[in-house]
Amino acid sequence: MSINQYIYNELLQFILETISSEEYLNGIHIHRAKPINNWKNFKKKVEKQSVKPGIYPRSYGRGSVHYYAVRHNMVLTIANGYSSSGGINKKYTAPLNAQPNHSHGLCQTFALMYYVGEEKRIKQGKYFDNVNIGLLFLLDFIKSDYKNREKCWSSNSLLKNIKKLYKTISDRQRVKMYNLLENQYGDICLSHLIVFVVSRQVNLREWFDYDKQ
Repeated sequence: MSINQYIYNELLQFILETISSEEYLNGIHIHRAKPINNWKNFKKKVEKQSVKPGIYPRSYGRGSVHYYAVRHNMVLTIANGYSSSGGINKKYTAPLNAQPNHSHGLCQTFALMYYVGEEKRIKQGKYFDNVNIGLLFLLDFIKSDYKNREKCWSSNSLLKNIKKLYKTISDRQRVKMYNLLENQYGDICLSHLIVFVVSRQVNLREWFDYDKQ
């Protein structure tokens, strides 16, 4: 099955945005904070050990965020997908080096991996490998509590909910692709979409090469 790269990019973005959303994570009892604008104040809270474990998006303005995870070991620690600590005291940080600095990629996924204690899957500095590792982690994450973590859409509801990133792609083109997925799977679920994007390694590499620039 061939697929337009732009439609592929939208499907991948939809997976990542769904799983990192407040609605999804709070709905499965993982604290998902609103985007943090005052990072200096947040750093102080981390160092004072007064932050609730969960997923925290750091705002960079204009809707751009980078995700961090806070979890409780012997102390509260914080991690993100970059090789940098975000300016937080290194005593409390665990930079994962899962993705290039300043990339977007799967930062929410790497944060979630750290939150649930699965960061050992990550290959530090092997960035494209980690894209596949992160997506397969999301598949395992869903399957481990399928009833609560799986989400599904019809072709029409997917069209209504997906963020349309490219004006050059018509809804007719999108629906044609979604109908093929619907014919294959019935309802189009998160796990189906993850399997689909992982199976298209050429498209995944093109998405990755563009994202890391």
